[in-house]
Amino acid sequence: MVKHVIFKAETLNINFTSYALAKMSNGLFIITESNKENDVLTLKHYLYCASIELGLKASILSVINSKDVKDELKYKIGHDLIKVNSLFIKKMKYSILDYNDLVTITKINPFYKNKGLEYITTPVIFELMTGTPNIPDLKDVKSVAEKINKHLLDNKLYINL
Repeated sequence: MVKHVIFKAETLNINFTSYALAKMSNGLFIITESNKENDVLTLKHYLYCASIELGLKASILSVINSKDVKDELKYKIGHDLIKVNSLFIKKMKYSILDYNDLVTITKINPFYKNKGLEYITTPVIFELMTGTPNIPDLKDVKSVAEKINKHLLDNKLYINL
């Protein structure tokens, strides 16, 4: 006689450590650097932004790894680069980014936080069709990601660049 078992799969809830976030941030940066193709504009922007987001979050959680901070990062900040940078400054009491870096992340943030770079949404398609006037130059986004990853390394946040 054959018995059938039915499993109900619930949503998996994972809490990444600051170590895991730092490794993911660095991994995304390295992957982006290793891709020498220039044909997928939004992919590299997306990967650098994800590296920035995870690097800032890793830095925050390496110092203050409380449930309240994790909840704030997950539920209030999400993928918003401006908000995560503001929380970084508030919790760490210093800033990694200069004025030009803030201009860059402010410009890319509406596309990144709403998953437009990841899923190529209508606003991103419009940008691509009009010459990307509101998407910052890739070298500027890369520069921000480099600073964040350098911060992870300089502060020994578990990565080896």
